[in-house]
Amino acid sequence: KRISREDVRLLYSFERLIGVGSFGEVRLAYKTNNPQKKFAIKSLLRERVEMSKTNLIDLEHELNILISVDHPYICKFYEVFLDHKYVHLVMEFCENGDLYEKLKTQERFTESEAKRIIK
Repeated sequence: KRISREDVRLLYSFERLIGVGSFGEVRLAYKTNNPQKKFAIKSLLRERVEMSKTNLIDLEHELNILISVDHPYICKFYEVFLDHKYVHLVMEFCENGDLYEKLKTQERFTESEAKRIIK
């Protein structure tokens, strides 16, 4: 879908920044018509994504994987929006963060914790 940033903000209200990366940022948001359901919107700078063919292929590959996967332990992908400056990926908001962040802070897991995560 190609819409303007203003249109994205008509559909979603952005609450706060929850992450920053080299290609953009992730913000906590909710649909304006349903404030109880929260989403993570990853806004990637188009100039960074379009900088190389590899970046475009990687993004397309990531989107194809996200579209095809339906698993309770993988964030759901809902939709994508393009505007003049960003590619906005609307995804499920995972309140407890991701495994990578948990590994960075905890460094080690007990055998029972690892078993629970892998299961």
